[in-house]
Amino acid sequence: MTGTSVFMNKSVPERITELRAAAAIYAEQRERLVVAASRHKMAHTRRWKTVGERAAEVDAAVEALAETQRRVADLVASLAGDGALDDFTDFLARKH
Repeated sequence: MTGTSVFMNKSVPERITELRAAAAIYAEQRERLVVAASRHKMAHTRRWKTVGERAAEVDAAVEALAETQRRVADLVASLAGDGALDDFTDFLARKH
């Protein structure tokens, strides 16, 4: 089963709701990575003993971000695959 096929048994509104939630989580994960990278850089620059812990935080943040990014990409692909994004684009074009 591909990443996108797991979403095909859900309705378009359900997938859009999941996409919105996943995008919000992605933004949070991205901010977490920025903070972790900043802390790692500070620990490295100041030669603190916590540099290893900070590197582990960066690794964990990267992994979490990558997983969320995959989920967002799979949801977008599932919506594009059945034409829902085209419908949405047409809707927006009519509104504006």
